[in-house]
Formats: sequence, C-alpha cells, structure tokens
Amino acid sequence: MGVLKMKAYKLEQKEKFLIINRCFFDAEHGWQSLTLERLKYLHKEFPNDPQIDYAEALIRQDFLGEGIKAEELFIRAQNHAIIKDKSNENYLFSTFNAVKFSRNEDEFRRHYKIAYSIAPDDSDILVFNQILDALNKGVSFQEILMSKVIQLQNNYMYGESACFADIALNSGDYCITDEISLRKIRINALRELDKAAEASRAVRGESYPPEERLALIYALKELELALNLDPNDHMLWNYKSAWLCLMEKYNEAIECAEKSIELCPYNYFRPRTNKALCLYKLDKKNEAKLEVKKILEDENILNIEFNDDRALTLKIQHDLNSENINDATQLSILSEDILNGIYFTTRQAINQYKFPRNGEEIFEELNNRIMVVGQKWNMTYIEIMEEMLIYFCPELVCLTVMKLNKSNKLAYEHCQNSLLFLAAYKDGIIQRDSCRCILYMILWYKELDIVRKIYRETILGFTAVGPDKFILLENNMRSEIKKFNHNLLNLIADQPPLNQEELDFARSITLSRFKSGSSDSQKNSDSFLKNFINKLLLRKP
Repeated sequence: MGVLKMKAYKLEQKEKFLIINRCFFDAEHGWQSLTLERLKYLHKEFPNDPQIDYAEALIRQDFLGEGIKAEELFIRAQNHAIIKDKSNENYLFSTFNAVKFSRNEDEFRRHYKIAYSIAPDDSDILVFNQILDALNKGVSFQEILMSKVIQLQNNYMYGESACFADIALNSGDYCITDEISLRKIRINALRELDKAAEASRAVRGESYPPEERLALIYALKELELALNLDPNDHMLWNYKSAWLCLMEKYNEAIECAEKSIELCPYNYFRPRTNKALCLYKLDKKNEAKLEVKKILEDENILNIEFNDDRALTLKIQHDLNSENINDATQLSILSEDILNGIYFTTRQAINQYKFPRNGEEIFEELNNRIMVVGQKWNMTYIEIMEEMLIYFCPELVCLTVMKLNKSNKLAYEHCQNSLLFLAAYKDGIIQRDSCRCILYMILWYKELDIVRKIYRETILGFTAVGPDKFILLENNMRSEIKKFNHNLLNLIADQPPLNQEELDFARSITLSRFKSGSSDSQKNSDSFLKNFINKLLLRKP
C-alpha cells in the first residue's frame, strides 16, 4: 500500500513561534508532560535556539517550580543568542532572569555585571542594586533568598515560590529549622501547581494520570527529604498519604495515614478520611464504611473547624452507598462533559490565536486545500492532518474536521483515516494528538451502542486487517484513553475480538477506504496553512 510512504514535515522558523505559543497553551491546560514533549520536538527541529530555551525556562518556572532547571535554561538562552545587546529582547530578558535566579553571591555578581552593561537604566537594576547593598552590608545571599521565598509564597506566586525555594535549598547549608521551613514552602507551592493543573483537566472531564502529575512527583520527592529531617511531623505524613492516594498508590497511602494517626491520634481527621478514601478506591467497601462510621461517631467532628473533614467524610459515605449507574448513562454523562470541554478548549485556542472569525478561517483553509487535493484518496491528506495537529490543539482540529461530515462526507472520511494512520504510525506528540482527535470523534455520537460499534469498526477493524504498524493502533488508542479517563476503557474499548464476518467487513469495506491513489495535486508542494500562518504572524495585536 502506498500509505506506507509519507513525506516528513519540516518546520520553518516562522512556524516555530506558533508552536512555542502552543507549548504555553498546553501548560496552562494541565498538560505539562505534553508540553515537555513538544519542547523536545522543537529542540530537535531547532537546536540551540535561544527562543525555545527561554520559553522552556518560563514553563518550568511557572508550571513546574523548577528553579535550578529554569536558571540553566535562561543561561543557555543567553549564551545561544546571536545578537547580544538590549535590542534583542530574548537576550535582554534571559540575562536579567539569569541575575534573578542566581543561586549564590558569585553568580549574582557575575550576571549582574552583564545585565548592567547592556541595560543600566532598566527598572530591575534598581532591585538588583538593593540586593548588592544588602550583600555589601554583610547580609548573606541565603538570607536574601529565604526572604524572597517567603514573600512569593505570601503573594500566592506558587511557581516562582517553588523555584526560589529550589534555588535556596541548592545555595548552601541551612540550619534544620530553616531547611524544613524552605522545604515545606516548596512542598505546598508544588501541590498548588498540581491542583491548578488538576482543576483545568477536570473541567474537560479529563483524568490526571499519576505519571503526568510532574509537580506532585516533585512535591513527593521534597516531602521525603522533609520527613528525613523531621520524621515525627504528623502533617507531613498526612500530606504523603493524600498525595500517594492521588498517585493511585493506595496501600502505601494507608500506611502513611496510619503513621499520621499514630503521631496525632486526636482531633486530626484528615488522615482518617484519607484512609477511608483509599479503602474505597481499593474496593474494600466494608472496611471503608467502618472507617467512615468511626469518624462520624467522633463528637469532635461536629466542631466548626472540622467542617471540611466532615464534608469529605460524608462525600465518601455517599459514594459508598450509591449504586453504580449503568454503562449507557455513564458514557452519556462522560461524553457530554468531554464534548463541552472540547468546545471550551477550542474557544480558548481561538481567543489565544485572535482569530477574527471564530476559527472559521481554519475550516476555509482546510476546504481550499481539499479542493486542490481532490476527492480521491492520496498521501496529501495525511500531510494535511499532521500539519494541522502540529499547529493546533486536537480539540480545535476535531471541530474543524467534524464540520466536513456535513459538507463533504468523502473528505471527512479521508481526514479521519489519515488520523488513524498517524495514530498507528507516529509516536510522541503527533500520536497522542491523533489518538485524542479520534477519541473525540467517536464520543461525538454519545450513545453507548453507536460509540462501541464505531470503535469496533475503526480501531479494532484497522488493527486486525491493516498493514505493518496498524497492528499498534489499538494499543496506542487504549494507552491514550486510559490517560484521558480510565473509565472509558471499560465503556468503549474493552470488547471481544472481531468475528469472521466483521473481519471480512474490515477487509472489504473499512480498508478499501484507505487505498492508495494518485492525484495531480501531489505535485503541489505548498504547505497547508502556510499563507494563513503568514497572515497570522503579520497581524497587528
């Protein structure tokens, strides 16, 4: 089959900025792991690029609280700059951030000299001068760092607070009291970053798989170091219990909850609710009910200071006593949440790109390209879909392609089949976004029987009869579905193998839609959306 040969898409410099913009969009929506994957892709396409270095530094600062890594990237951006004066904003900002994120006095003085030499009148120089005055008066750099950490935390600037705590903890030795204080600030700041990502995903009916909770993973590592310093802190043990529960390590979470209860057996309910929740998650419902009963029988739970604990306990009790809803209802509810999330995310993307006609421009460009390609299947359809996924989030791509289902059914099928190809043959971010797009299209129909039938014919069908890497399609889809919302696996993906009649249908009907063809349009080497991107980049804000 001709589909096995595909042109590799090479980014141009002017397209780099759109993808950097998309990295920030992903990070703001709780997709930090995806953001880092996309940054790797950019680094590969544009090695030693200072703008990508700087963008990654900001993302690690604001969304992951990685102070040391951010400092290294600011310095890299500074070193990779070709124009090294204040006319180059990227160089200017990298230089000043290198001063700001210095981890010791020598680094600070060295970076300060460079910053002062290129922009002595910059307002930040006044702040740096105050630090220099303090250093010259004998204040230690560690004291200055610790003061900065506390200030940022009090102002709820959690990304920078976690960053500066990271830098402070790597600046030298502290007394145990100060070190514990710094680590607790960093722990709490990282958890706040994790909460923000979790909330953003929840709005779209999306789970937060443990392996992608990067800020929480960092928080747990910090927590271990804090517990090594103070193993009798019952609140730290409770945090560990709660966060291990979020990481789906329920047995370990129960052990930590019990340790917290042992250290503080009275008037501290949160580890007890954590234990009940973990037992529920482990499907040990009778034990969970017993824990809930004990909590609610404790007369102190009625005190106003324990309102949150009582509410959480009652929520667990409600879940324990609720009957499971049937699969059809569950899928309908999930699909509605996810589809609402698609519209919401698409509106945000459109606002970020400042499309004047609500993204209708993309649909028009897609239609124009299809007119050039023609109605007969050929490889250009795959190139079109790959380029769209490079530029735009899968939610926006899904809504754009779904419009074709009404106006050009055959082109819609070609685009859908192209996404199936990319989901099977590609890896990394393109595979992920293709799988997401396909999942959204399948869930579009909401009804359980229809959704399962579509999944069966497309995913199981192509996996069973498709060539070469199509054998990977089902596994790739299952992996992404599990990350997105593991409840969907049981609802739509867990199905028996195809029977002979279904296999014959897949060979004669499903696969026939994906046959290689030829078209004069393949001679057209113009990149999809290239003119549109040029207009977008030239548009005044």
